[in-house]
Amino acid sequence: LHQTVKKKVRSTMNTKYEANVNEAVEKFRCYRLSARIFELKEQGHNIISDRVQFKNEDGETDHFVRYTLVEG
Repeated sequence: LHQTVKKKVRSTMNTKYEANVNEAVEKFRCYRLSARIFELKEQGHNIISDRVQFKNEDGETDHFVRYTLVEG
């Protein structure tokens, strides 16, 4: 199953160049995006992980990780 999810994550990154956890869950029920990203990196894909901070609805600082595919 995770091979199919990994292919979907890679395909999405081909067209969008980035992915995040919420999108992965919504689009292809991938609850372990970091594991799929790790596998893609092991296959030689250049993917950058950025920690993005934001204020949640309670005014508290929170974060998520945005993964970006670097071409070339």
